[in-house]
Amino acid sequence: MLSDEQVRILLSAKDRVLHSALLFGLLTGMRSGEICGLMAEDVTAKGNLGRFISIRPNRVRLLKSKAAEREVPLHGVLEQLLDTAPCQPQAGSSRS
Repeated sequence: MLSDEQVRILLSAKDRVLHSALLFGLLTGMRSGEICGLMAEDVTAKGNLGRFISIRPNRVRLLKSKAAEREVPLHGVLEQLLDTAPCQPQAGSSRS
């Protein structure tokens, strides 16, 4: 468990990717491997309930067990982060 001071120090990181990953971990309780394996298709909208992250095995992420599959509500701070993040094409894809 991190102290408030430790969280403050970590979140003051100037690296945008590190900062985003830390926020995901702190606000969702996701494991680091789950965060690293996030794909755009893992985020789904559920009407007035908001958006959720589907944690399930994919081509870059394995789970510890079948019981690790779950849906995690997306915190408002993370929704804003995703809405303002620059889009990057996936490796091997082409944009026209």
